[in-house]
Amino acid sequence: MPFLAFTAFLMYANIFAAIRQLGKPGKGPLIGGAHMLTCLVASIAFLGGTELIQFNLFGGIGGSAYNWTPLAYFVVGLLSLILFGIKFVSATRAGQSGGNLRFGLSLWAVFAALYVCGTAIDHWIFFRDVNRSGSMDVGFTGEQMTCSGDQILVRLKANTAVYRCPKSIRLGRDYAQPFVPWPSYVQGESAKLKANVDAVQKAAAESKDGVVHLPDSVTRYLSQPTQDSN
Repeated sequence: MPFLAFTAFLMYANIFAAIRQLGKPGKGPLIGGAHMLTCLVASIAFLGGTELIQFNLFGGIGGSAYNWTPLAYFVVGLLSLILFGIKFVSATRAGQSGGNLRFGLSLWAVFAALYVCGTAIDHWIFFRDVNRSGSMDVGFTGEQMTCSGDQILVRLKANTAVYRCPKSIRLGRDYAQPFVPWPSYVQGESAKLKANVDAVQKAAAESKDGVVHLPDSVTRYLSQPTQDSN
């Protein structure tokens, strides 16, 4: 799970930088405060992603509630990129490279920040069409697949469906759009998945008694015992 490793590194790097800056005169306390703010946002992102805290102010969890976790992590990455990017440029101009701690820490922090921002952007690109994307039971694929929580992320296209099978973490797993950061998923396309979703939607539209009859290709796999993975 490289995502958790990179975000943990960014938190420690920001804490270390904040401690160093708070004791400096001039803009030191201001820069240190920015590093501490980044740590605070990272903590909120993690707690929100694991659903230990809920953003009830923005609709809570369930239904079409928005998953704010990717945005929170994007802010963490962006702030870290700005703060450590400035340090990296300053260290480079001062000729501090090689084994210099400031140079090395800043360089790795910039890489980590770019990665975190990239995972959020990757999430938004996948769910760019809100009305045709979401998460559903892996049984809708009509195939035997091992995915975390027996759930897949899906975006419907004209004749096929793009899916992502989570292999480890799902941040905000109970939201309509769980955050599964790269590379913690396997992506593919399936015409069968699109056909099954269309069949279920058609059955729901034609249902008069509130009972939806699922296609056999779906019910065969939905009846399988679920896994305990998250």
